Amino acid sequence: MYNVSSSIPFHTGIIDLKTVRATPDLEEALAALVQKKSKYKHYQRDLKQVEFYMVPDNSAAVSKRLDEIRLKQPKFFCLNDDMNKTSEPSVETLKVLEEFFEAYYPVKSPFELPDGQSNIWLSIEEYRKRGLINRGKTCGSNVGGFQRSNVWHSLKWMFYALLFVSVALCCYIISPPIVQRLLKRIVRILQDQTSRQHHRQN
Repeated sequence: MYNVSSSIPFHTGIIDLKTVRATPDLEEALAALVQKKSKYKHYQRDLKQVEFYMVPDNSAAVSKRLDEIRLKQPKFFCLNDDMNKTSEPSVETLKVLEEFFEAYYPVKSPFELPDGQSNIWLSIEEYRKRGLINRGKTCGSNVGGFQRSNVWHSLKWMFYALLFVSVALCCYIISPPIVQRLLKRIVRILQDQTSRQHHRQN
């Protein structure tokens, strides 16, 4: 083991960055230890393929900057909302942003809502607090799929209930012990299904 106690110029009992910088032998020993550690695979690149823009509420300035980004075609760009939070942004600025995104990403994501629909929640926290609890009450036509999925969920469980009753009656006619084993099996399946559904919602 490397002994650095004799080369430390300070005798305070504390090895800080100043002590390390003032002791070349100690600095080299620590650097060698760090280099031996495995690191995550990564590549250090320049910022030529990166663009960042604080978007103001100025349609002319925004249009000019977005044209530069569109012309450059960087691999990564970030548009940060730097508009006034106390008032709505101008229609012109929003139109410029909309046209930029539609031109830059002409193919819609399958997660996008249809034209004319918008999400009634502005943040994931609000959705978790209000959306999941009052999904059947607060979801209107603005949120596509929620009402349909809720109805489908109810119909699915009605089908399970009818199937359970039908199978139980048939088995009871054949043999009561088989019914008991089958009931235990079905109850276990329903409990697992309910547990998974509850876990996905949380």
